[in-house]
Amino acid sequence: MQKPMWCKPITTKVLWIAAFFLILSGCNKKPSSTPQPIKPKATTLDIGWLTEIDQDPWLQDLSKCFVSISNLQIIRLKSSTKFLQDFETLHEALGFDTLIESFPAENKLIVKNSLYPEGRILRLEKNPTCKEWQYMLSFVLIYSSPQGALVKVDQVDQGHSPTWAFVDTGSHRLECYSENQVYRAEEFSFPKDLSILCKRENIHSPTQEVMDFGSEQQERKTAWFLYVLLGLGAIASGIIPFFIF
Repeated sequence: MQKPMWCKPITTKVLWIAAFFLILSGCNKKPSSTPQPIKPKATTLDIGWLTEIDQDPWLQDLSKCFVSISNLQIIRLKSSTKFLQDFETLHEALGFDTLIESFPAENKLIVKNSLYPEGRILRLEKNPTCKEWQYMLSFVLIYSSPQGALVKVDQVDQGHSPTWAFVDTGSHRLECYSENQVYRAEEFSFPKDLSILCKRENIHSPTQEVMDFGSEQQERKTAWFLYVLLGLGAIASGIIPFFIF
């Protein structure tokens, strides 16, 4: 005669239920990940613009060109600024990397920076394109994937990427360094190359550079997928014994 179900030993059921809750508790834990070091603050290119008119069309044009670049800012200066001082004095006093004096009525700009401390006179016959603006201001933008690589241009430190560097027309050497990545040194030509990405030794295509941005997120998705499978298996293993015994 078969014994009633309530008379059967319940040890097996208890073990299955305990295993189910043990695995389920593991699903509630976040996947462990290696702590990411704090990235160095990006080097900002500060441009001071001196003009005597309220609505300077060149200033508006330049601002539109670089509005999407987070590490570049353009600040209008008061007309009382003593622009005719030498660049080093102005740089230390105001903190700008480039100082521009605008004369729209004369179609003229005077640009001062570390390349042209005495001032470079530019004659404008029409509104420059964004590439022409960057060429006239003599700087390149430098990026890396991931961000935070130490950048050198012609063996001179330029801070951590994303960053910039003043360069003359012609060929230059770019070097990037990082604790976790190996970058290869390369030559670039200005103004042909206005925006440069540090190239890694283990990267053979631009597509891989883009894929690396989502690698950590993809690992998390995979981990959660495995946890879900374990959870479903635990639920099944906890329910099936009730129908068997």
